[in-house]
Amino acid sequence: MRILRFAFDMIAMQFKKFLLTVVLMVISLLLIMFSVMIYKGKQYSYISCDDILSKGIEGTAILRLDEDSFLNVKGVKAFFKEAYERKEIYSVGNMVEYGCYYESLEELYEIQKGHTQDYELALQGGLLEINCMNLGAAFLCDLKLEEGISPKKLEFDESEKMFYLYIGAAYDSVEVGSEFIEKNGTKFIVAGRMEEQQRWVDSNVENGYNSERLDCSVDCSYGIFMVGNYDVYSGGLWISAEDGYTIEQAIDAAKEVGDKYDISFSYETLANMYEQDEEDVDLLLSYLAKLLGIVIAASLLMIITTQIVTMLENAKAYGVMYVVGFSPKEVNKMLLWKHIITAVSSLVLTAPLCVLVAKYRFSTDDMSYMIKTLLIHYVFPIAITVEIVIVVIMQMITVTVLRRFTPVKLIQNKVV
Repeated sequence: MRILRFAFDMIAMQFKKFLLTVVLMVISLLLIMFSVMIYKGKQYSYISCDDILSKGIEGTAILRLDEDSFLNVKGVKAFFKEAYERKEIYSVGNMVEYGCYYESLEELYEIQKGHTQDYELALQGGLLEINCMNLGAAFLCDLKLEEGISPKKLEFDESEKMFYLYIGAAYDSVEVGSEFIEKNGTKFIVAGRMEEQQRWVDSNVENGYNSERLDCSVDCSYGIFMVGNYDVYSGGLWISAEDGYTIEQAIDAAKEVGDKYDISFSYETLANMYEQDEEDVDLLLSYLAKLLGIVIAASLLMIITTQIVTMLENAKAYGVMYVVGFSPKEVNKMLLWKHIITAVSSLVLTAPLCVLVAKYRFSTDDMSYMIKTLLIHYVFPIAITVEIVIVVIMQMITVTVLRRFTPVKLIQNKVV
């Protein structure tokens, strides 16, 4: 306890230099953490998207209808039906998340209330969040059911307006097979309940892959999928290739069907989207690496210089410690405690700043997921390792310098 008390006394005597050292360490740590965050975040983002899609990133693409095709409703419906039956194509279709009000689905709204994925929809209130999709899009991700029938077994009656619902695990009070009928005759049939761990690809990926989206999947516990023979609500369509075929072959097959019904589109594979994003991230990391090298070298030099100057200015105090009975080993321990306190202080200040930076950099519906995976598993351990290295360097230098002087010279302050 005596050694620890003296360590705090030394810090108090040179508090401004202590703060300067802490600030320099915080800046260096933030840059290191940010670089690691971007590098590992890119990997997490890719894995989350690749794992959730039935055919992965390599086997999935986005089709974008041109304006004339978008308005060709009958042609698009026929295109969906025939393209889905092609051997090269595993899934093809569109899905759109939106808020709607159906009087017959009031029971579902009461369960979902307060748990919508869309922030603006949550603020607006009164609307049920539904992911609408046609049959071909229902296989974009693996739909795991706790009970119910697979979308492959659904039957549609073109003569009536009928939709099938797949509800999340939170709707355990709603029985599979339940029917809800609107006053205008629209019928909703609960075809299945999804498993508790069910997740689905974030529909925003349709607008372009971005590694800032740390988790490209969304929780389906309170989700509702509505499958039906939909018109096109957006110009973006998802397509994935059947096993044994490439995504390019699936797109060529879709083009053949599109030509038959005057449907034309451009396309972009998710793999190409990822490569473009990866180039941007790698460019940012290259600039960060250069900046990091300069900042760390300058900060380390300033930290070492500050520690030496602080020690020399307090030479008389070290001399007195020897005179009153402190052994060289105890003085070394006191210096170590001083450096550890400095390192811990910088870590305590850096950790919340790192969380704020991560929150700004990445978009995720679950901050705890980001903290548990990205920060705790990778960023913080590297930061702690860097701090340990800095403490060791400061300890070695200050002890080496201190050993050059006798207690008498230290008391007389004859160290310069």
